[in-house]
Amino acid sequence: MTRRSNLEKIFGLSSEKNLGLSSTSSEAVIAVATRDHSKNGASPKSNTSRRNIRSLVILFLLVCSTLQLSAQKCKFDYDKKDPLTGEVTKGNTFKVKIFWHLGFNKIGNKYFVSMLVYGAGNIREIITPANTLIFKLANGEIITLNANDNFYPIAQATQGGIVTTYSAKYDISEENLQKITASPLVYAKVEVGSLPPTDAEFNVKKGTEFQNKAKCILQ
Repeated sequence: MTRRSNLEKIFGLSSEKNLGLSSTSSEAVIAVATRDHSKNGASPKSNTSRRNIRSLVILFLLVCSTLQLSAQKCKFDYDKKDPLTGEVTKGNTFKVKIFWHLGFNKIGNKYFVSMLVYGAGNIREIITPANTLIFKLANGEIITLNANDNFYPIAQATQGGIVTTYSAKYDISEENLQKITASPLVYAKVEVGSLPPTDAEFNVKKGTEFQNKAKCILQ
C-alpha cells in the first residue's frame, strides 16, 4: 500500500373616468383617441399605463432580489464581543469530508482559516509553517495559505481505537477572502507534515456554500 493510499485510509426570489375630461367633450376625445390609436398603435393612456406597470415590475424584481440577498442567513458557531477589548470575534464551519473540517474566523480586523482534521492511529507528524492549504476557485484563481505556527497532533484512545486530531490555523487576508466571495471553490488540498497531501473536489452546490461562508465572515 502506498503512502497516499495510507493517508486516504487515515483521513478517509384605465378607466375613462380617470382621464379628467367632461362628458360634453367625450365625442371629440373619442375621435382624437381613435386617430391616435390608429396612428401610433396605442393610446397615450395605454402607453403610460404600460410604462407604469413596467416600472412596478422592475421595482418588484429589485425588491425581491434585495430580500433574497438579505435572506441568506449567516450562521456562526460563535459571534460575540471580547469583554476586555471590545473586538468582535466570530467563526463558521465548512465540512470538506467527514474527517476534514474548515472554518473562517475573525478577531477584530484579522481573519484566519481554521482546520480540524482527524486520522486513525497514532500519527506523529507536525503541521509546520512550511505546510500549505490550497484553494482553487471556479474562475481559476489559486489561493495558497501557510500554517501560522507549529501544530502538534493529539492522540486519544477511543472505543474504535486511537484517533489523532490536528487543529491548525492559517492567516488569510481580506483580499483573498474577497477573491473567494467572487467564485465558488472547486478544489482544496492540505499538507500534514511530511505525509502525502490529501485533497477534495467540490460540485457547484458545495463550492458555493464555501463561497457564502466567506461572504458571511466579511459582514
